[in-house]
Amino acid sequence: MDEKSISKKRGKYYQYQFEIASQGGKRKWKTKSGFLNRASAYNAGCIAYNEYTQTGRNFVPTEISYSDYLDYWVDKYVEVNLKYNTIRTYKNIINTHIKPKLGVYQLSKITSASIQEFITDLFLIGR
Repeated sequence: MDEKSISKKRGKYYQYQFEIASQGGKRKWKTKSGFLNRASAYNAGCIAYNEYTQTGRNFVPTEISYSDYLDYWVDKYVEVNLKYNTIRTYKNIINTHIKPKLGVYQLSKITSASIQEFITDLFLIGR
C-alpha cells in the first residue's frame, strides 16, 4: 500500500481508510480521521491494517520467549479444543521437557538445528 491509497485529506484533517471483508455482498471500509498530517494518518493506518490482517492479534515474535508462546498456545488452543487428559499430558510434556531446554530462548531465535538437537537429546536419554 502506498501513502496515498491508505491516507487522504478530509477537510482540514487527514484520515486512513482500507477495505475490509465484505458483509452481505456490500463493501466495507475501516476508516479513522482526525490526524494532523498525512504521515501520521498513514502510520496509524499501517498499524491498523497490520492488526486487521493478523485478526486483531499484535504478535511480535522477536520479543516473546518460547516459554511464553507455549503458555499462550496452551491457553488459546489446547484448553479450548482438546480433552482433559490430552491437556494434562501436553502440559506435563511442555513443563518437564520443552520449557527447561528451549523455553529460555526467544521464539524468533530458535532454529531447526536447535530443535533437532533437542529431539536427538531426548531420544538418546530414552535409550
